[in-house]
Amino acid sequence: MKDFITTKDKLHDTYLWEYREAIRSGEILAGIDMIQELDNLLEEFFYEEYLYDTTEAYIKIDFIEHNVRHTKAPFYGKPFVLDLWQKALIEVAYSFKMKSIDTDRWVKRFTEVLLVIARKNGKTTLIAAIMLTELFLAPNGTGIICSGMDDTVASYCYTELNKMRIFIDIDSVMTWKNQKGITCTLNDNFLRKISETTRSKEGGNASIIGIDEVWSLANEEGIYDPLRQSVSTQPEYIIWLFGSEGVVVDGFLDHKIDDYMKIIERRDKTDSSKRRLPWIYRNDTEEECFDTDENGITKAWQKANPSIGTAKLWSYMKTLCDEAKSKMSSRLAFLTKDCNIKQGSAERWLNPQLLKYEASFDFKEFDNWWAVGSTDLAENSDLVSARIYMFKPNSRYLYTYSHYWICRSKLDEDNDIKVGAKYQEWADAGYLTILDDTFVDTGVVADWFWNEVVQKHNVMIYKIGYDQKFKNDFVKKADYYGWKDKEDLICINQNAETLNDAIIQTEDNLTDQLIIGLNPLDKWCLTNCGIKIDGKNKCLITKTEKARRIDGAATTIMCQEMYSRYRKDVYERLPVTT
Repeated sequence: MKDFITTKDKLHDTYLWEYREAIRSGEILAGIDMIQELDNLLEEFFYEEYLYDTTEAYIKIDFIEHNVRHTKAPFYGKPFVLDLWQKALIEVAYSFKMKSIDTDRWVKRFTEVLLVIARKNGKTTLIAAIMLTELFLAPNGTGIICSGMDDTVASYCYTELNKMRIFIDIDSVMTWKNQKGITCTLNDNFLRKISETTRSKEGGNASIIGIDEVWSLANEEGIYDPLRQSVSTQPEYIIWLFGSEGVVVDGFLDHKIDDYMKIIERRDKTDSSKRRLPWIYRNDTEEECFDTDENGITKAWQKANPSIGTAKLWSYMKTLCDEAKSKMSSRLAFLTKDCNIKQGSAERWLNPQLLKYEASFDFKEFDNWWAVGSTDLAENSDLVSARIYMFKPNSRYLYTYSHYWICRSKLDEDNDIKVGAKYQEWADAGYLTILDDTFVDTGVVADWFWNEVVQKHNVMIYKIGYDQKFKNDFVKKADYYGWKDKEDLICINQNAETLNDAIIQTEDNLTDQLIIGLNPLDKWCLTNCGIKIDGKNKCLITKTEKARRIDGAATTIMCQEMYSRYRKDVYERLPVTT
């Protein structure tokens, strides 16, 4: 353990200095924001209003490295050896002191720490180790809270901390756990978990709080404000906010990062800003994330992943980067969660160049065939789309046939025309039916499946997937033709959990030019699509602009989902002579 530092003449003996010098020498790569904050701290080291006393920090570091063990493979049971960045963070968080306006005594300067770091860099493990250390070493009667958006998130840190505790106190001599939480009998310190879904969110008189996956919080009111109130009676406290970037737009983390960037850039000089510590790891540009060498890696990944090479593997990042270069859905997740570069609410899904290919088929190849179908229904001004997918055994190609319906009132709408709609041209070509009405009777979709597909082209439809909205007229008319709801008509939930795989597979199929029969209206809908990812890194298509119709893209993805679910059943029904 390093010697304690309590004077201003020993800066070069600190982990803070060591970390900054490792970055300066090029041994470690860090982003602009991290470098600026470290430089700020080095300057503030000499401010008269602050004391830099490493005693508490070094005791905690020593406790972690000599008592805490990892609880997950491949490090299970091994001592927790802290990386340099982790030592620097702990040192800074606990060593800066300032005079309290309440007692005129030296107290910890930082009452809140924002750690933004890419996934799989051991952030939850680190905070669990710190909070376990507090359970054993904090002043008697200290309240400690593990928290998050829901019970699952709050349990990440709590569960890992408890497993670490068992390594130290396997017989529960110094600590014991019940349904309420964990108590240290040496000092009566008590640790528990609270989430936004907890009935009572009040934290009592807590002094140490950790909130995991802060990107998932919508606002301050849910869990942050109630927990912050719980420290109001404490002369010293610390709130750890930690997580990667996320997909919640204009949420809690967005506002926090804005506030903390003002601190880094010295635009916020209020007394309260002095009590908050930004520790933000992220890449500076998207381009550097993909500028890989002959081995397919780039050292720039270290800017968002300070534990790459130890907790997170270079090979894992290479795989993610390779996928991100070819798939927009993977690109969004990679940039957001692995490079900490916030993406917009919806990025364009497909490169229009993917749809430049022309490929048609002759229905004579599919006489007496079977297909799966899908429809995206509407009763207002939106397009209505219907589609089938046909396929052959031992072939990757998917053969599609589609039709659309729209009300005549939409033909001359300026917003649609400005984004490329050519409704009359598409109607003249036979891709679209214009209805002389103010709404679309979705029963016409069932008519098309029966009259155009079954009767005209002699292609039977095994099952049809549909969106729950506006289903009544369609289901009623389909029943007339013999397709029964929930048996032949399958409701496809329009969420990321259901459609993620189908979206990725559709993108792959378009990249490999495997979807045959796309018409100009299909392609227009596909190019209009944006894509967004949810908190589980699942993706869902959305409009990039309100006037851009994506109904044809929706039926394409739904048909892919139907194909994935039922292709084996369809193969069994195909003619033996194929």
